[in-house]
Amino acid sequence: MKQDRDFLHDQLIKLGDMMGDGLHHEPGGRWISREYNKICRILYPDMMPKKDFTKRNKAVEKWCSLHQCSQCNGKLRQTRSGSMRVICLDCGTKYQLSKSK
Repeated sequence: MKQDRDFLHDQLIKLGDMMGDGLHHEPGGRWISREYNKICRILYPDMMPKKDFTKRNKAVEKWCSLHQCSQCNGKLRQTRSGSMRVICLDCGTKYQLSKSK
């Protein structure tokens, strides 16, 4: 386990040096940023916590219970947790909800 963390830490340093040289901006260098972020998530999971979408999910659920599909009057449901998109269960029409401030 310690060897794995040491290897990942060394890899993180090498990738950081490559990013410092600007290699991640060159053609075909996008993998450097992806690998760096992936290793950061493994080594330091508290640095990038997951977002909490419970309020958004409740608001979309409430909106779906109050509204119907404008095409077939069918029931609506959220496509994925955390999304602002709803879909009709009967006809499959998709609606994009907007955020209000």
